[in-house]
Amino acid sequence: MLRHLLIPLLTSATIAQPTLGPDEPASAFIERWNAWCQETDPDQQLLADLQATNDAIWEAQRAVAERYGVYSSLDDIAAPGNWPAAQATAEAIAPHTARLRELLARPHLAFPFPGPEVEAARRAERDADFKENPPEDDSIVWDRGPMPANQREMYLTDTGLTFEVRSAVSQLRLETNYAIHTGNLGLAIDNTVAYLEAARLQLERHTLMSAFDVDSTERTAVSSIESILVRHSRRLRDGALERVQTVMLDHAARRRGHAGSLTLEHRVFAEVLPTWFDPDQPDRLTDRGREFLDAMSIAGAEPNWLDPDFHFSLRTRPSFEGSLAPASEQIRVFNAINAAYARDTATPWHAREDLESAQLFKAMVEADPQGRLAPALDRFAFYDYFIWIDLRNETNFRAALTILGVHRHRARTGQWPQALAAIDPEIMRFDPIDPHSGQPFGYAVIDDQPTLWSAGPDRDNDDGRPIPKPPAPPEGEFPEAPSRRWFTLNEWNALPPEVQAEYDGDIPLFPPPADR
Repeated sequence: MLRHLLIPLLTSATIAQPTLGPDEPASAFIERWNAWCQETDPDQQLLADLQATNDAIWEAQRAVAERYGVYSSLDDIAAPGNWPAAQATAEAIAPHTARLRELLARPHLAFPFPGPEVEAARRAERDADFKENPPEDDSIVWDRGPMPANQREMYLTDTGLTFEVRSAVSQLRLETNYAIHTGNLGLAIDNTVAYLEAARLQLERHTLMSAFDVDSTERTAVSSIESILVRHSRRLRDGALERVQTVMLDHAARRRGHAGSLTLEHRVFAEVLPTWFDPDQPDRLTDRGREFLDAMSIAGAEPNWLDPDFHFSLRTRPSFEGSLAPASEQIRVFNAINAAYARDTATPWHAREDLESAQLFKAMVEADPQGRLAPALDRFAFYDYFIWIDLRNETNFRAALTILGVHRHRARTGQWPQALAAIDPEIMRFDPIDPHSGQPFGYAVIDDQPTLWSAGPDRDNDDGRPIPKPPAPPEGEFPEAPSRRWFTLNEWNALPPEVQAEYDGDIPLFPPPADR
């Protein structure tokens, strides 16, 4: 009898969360992963509880909105007449946000990857929708209507977008905004810790889409920390600061950037792509292959190969025609660029002379005007952008850790440190290196306010003087935050002096600039 009772405990104790082996086939890992998910205690699985709690918060907000005639009252607390509604909303959602913090502290999401039956069910749903609501043309159609419950569940367990975790972060963000305004530092810090717990859960998924979710959650955590420090620095005690610092350091040890989130998808690519070529015509795709590649190219974003219908609400007709390089050649090209990308991301940003992957990608595109390598090359269209996004996130995350160390020094000594080197290493607990320069962040105390900056694209310290006017990005490049653009060493050295002068200055990090 005792042995019978112990078996489930022994089983759950011996099955650790699987990690992807260096040369493990994707299909073998997914099989191990799904077995682990199945063994996870159902009481610890989060999907249903997160859905119910998020829905309860929406209902509580809706009830307050109906009573006061103000919706999303926590979005703009300072709006005229909004304060009573904001206070009522905060009180109404408090029991549910407490439940969210409890759920996000659980050890795992334990979401399985989809099996054939899930994809078959979802395709049947979409095919039925096509018949009822056919697309008007061959372009993409975005369905903004409500998602039926059965589709919602497949979407959540199938995509890796960790939608409910993202929703929980959004709900807590509104409450944190209210807590900071009202001076409830305990609640603001509890929610900041919960953001990093959410990021830990999002990292559990081995997909790029989850990496994007982690980006967003990290930015929310950093923004929360900055707001707390700016508004309430003199009220903070060392114990509270150390608590946030510890959770951030734990998260820093898990962070892997976009490159680390792509490994499994790359292996799935090598296994799946051959199945989308017609065995009787090796240079032609099947209807299924054309449909997916159309969705991938029209969406203009990195596909999630673990979820071949990752754009659940994107509806297309197969139109990808023409002769293609065979699957073996696609995979050879893909592996070559991917290996170069791995070498690129293994080198610190400040020391990267070139982006080998971007150069190889550009050369391949120029040598393939007919698009015969499109299935492989479309994978890499945004990889240089991922590299700079990783740099931005790394810079802001390290800056938040650094300024926490600065505030811990003040909480301990009553004075701001006059230099980062003056902070006891047991208080700082990490090396405050600026990824742009490979040197410590710039720091000074100005008007009794700690000020932190990054060297920026020119890699030199200009004593915190901001880049005077953000230059416009080159044609065809992303316009987001051009003043934070990054160059390899050879790219920088090739710029004319007048262009280099446009980047002469530093990137302010703390206090956070208003335009960030």
